[in-house]
Amino acid sequence: MSKSRITICITSIFAFMIFSAGITNNDGRAGRTGSPGENPCTSSCHSSFTLNSGDGSIIITCDNMPNWKYEPSTAYTLNVTVQKPGMAVFGLGFEALNNSSGSTFLSIGTLTPSTGTQIKNATVSGSSRQNIVHTLNSGVTANSKTFTFTWTSPSTIPTNSTITFYSAGVAGNNNGNNVGDYVYTTNQEITPLNPTSSINLDSDEFSFSVFPNPAQNYFNVIIDSQLNLNRTIDLYSLDGKVVYNSTLNNDLSGISTIEIPSNLSNGFYFAKVSTNNSSKIKRIFINR
Repeated sequence: MSKSRITICITSIFAFMIFSAGITNNDGRAGRTGSPGENPCTSSCHSSFTLNSGDGSIIITCDNMPNWKYEPSTAYTLNVTVQKPGMAVFGLGFEALNNSSGSTFLSIGTLTPSTGTQIKNATVSGSSRQNIVHTLNSGVTANSKTFTFTWTSPSTIPTNSTITFYSAGVAGNNNGNNVGDYVYTTNQEITPLNPTSSINLDSDEFSFSVFPNPAQNYFNVIIDSQLNLNRTIDLYSLDGKVVYNSTLNNDLSGISTIEIPSNLSNGFYFAKVSTNNSSKIKRIFINR
């Protein structure tokens, strides 16, 4: 084989490798979740089908955030599943946004990537937004892919307490280009456990603990404070309803015994201790 033919052959192979990479060898792109101010990938690269068409879907789940009620300074494990039968590769984009500062939507909380995901940033309307996106080759699998990562809520509840998760997913056929791929979007609003209270877990005004936990017929609340404080205890169900309330004496410290109402069923609840200036919450499990 002549030298010129070898050169042509190598060049052709290299061009084919670049062309056939497609979504398989592409990192995710930030700023494509379809959130306010953003366009999903159907407006640019993956434009074969209209958004959210076909029999695929994208869904956000979180096992440790019941009823989508969040607590401050808490790490939540999020799972985003993109699926479409017959597809061979999947991609991800995810953001957590809040618009406490007027009409501008800003990233809130902290995203931490895990295996198969990474952090990228996009500038939207002059503001930087933090995104979780897929990494190189991480989405190569048949029919569906679940991406897992962590979102940690802010230490204080924002003025507009509702936070929205926005996510977009690509279901690709891995044919070496962007033709024939599908794009799906979804969003999930989350609200604080107690939306009427600005909770600051960084306050050192007092601390408290609960025991026993799990509890059967009662649990004790131990409050440690060096101040004379008016304090209340509220017991919340997972859907945010107050199922017990008590006002404590304004002594320096002490133990309060809480009788569990007989009509409460087994499961998780939240014990909240409040003063005039701050509130703190502990998770408790009732197991009669």
